[in-house]
Amino acid sequence: MSGTARVYNIISLFSTSIVPAKILLQELWKLDLAWDKPIPSHLADHYRDWIQKIPSLTSHPVPRRLSSSDLPVIFTSLHGFSDASQLAYGAAVYLRRIHADNSTHCTLLSAKSRVMLLKAPTISIELQAALLLTKLLTYLASLIQVPIQDCYAWSDSQIVLHWLNKPPSKLQQFVLNRVKNITKFLPASHWRFVRSQENPADLASRGLPPQELLSSKLWWHGPAETPSRLLAVSAVNAVVVSHSLEVCGFGSRKFKDQICGKMADQ
Repeated sequence: MSGTARVYNIISLFSTSIVPAKILLQELWKLDLAWDKPIPSHLADHYRDWIQKIPSLTSHPVPRRLSSSDLPVIFTSLHGFSDASQLAYGAAVYLRRIHADNSTHCTLLSAKSRVMLLKAPTISIELQAALLLTKLLTYLASLIQVPIQDCYAWSDSQIVLHWLNKPPSKLQQFVLNRVKNITKFLPASHWRFVRSQENPADLASRGLPPQELLSSKLWWHGPAETPSRLLAVSAVNAVVVSHSLEVCGFGSRKFKDQICGKMADQ
């Protein structure tokens, strides 16, 4: 436990390499071992392997500049991704900026990962991931000191997207409570479908060895496909109904004002 806690990961950029240790701790908890009992050899081997590889993260510089160009920015958007596996769930948020020469730059702002609660229903984990992403998106939107023209949340769970667009009267209470918490801050019209292989949050929910994390373009810069292309795919699949920015009422300043206002009411 102390080895896991010593990893400096304040904005969770290395979540993909930390979540395996969290899962390992949960496995030990389920064994209910006495303090003086040795842990099983296979779990000890997993921990030793993890502790040997994790120092390689210290050699990886993390650029914190939000733009790769000095040209004026003409459009800024937030893109968040959520995903869940059988053991954990996670979320990752990116800032995407379009410059005057039509060049784009996508930067990982922050991420979160959680292990699955021991007695939680399996069907809820993708919904928990969507709720985690909503909280992370709204928090970051309140902090960023730049105008945000739009915001999208992406999930590879069509069940979750169906729940978000379903009339509340047809949802079970457990699902309803979480759907309300999600759509209160981020309406269903801002949720989109993304394929699993293009979802960076998939890495946060399943874990990734440090060496693979350092070279992962998907994790540090998001999907290779442009968001406009992904949005087009979502529309063709009819997973959610696309709304214009004006219909949603989420303009650059208005978006931040609405988000911050809702957070202040909590």
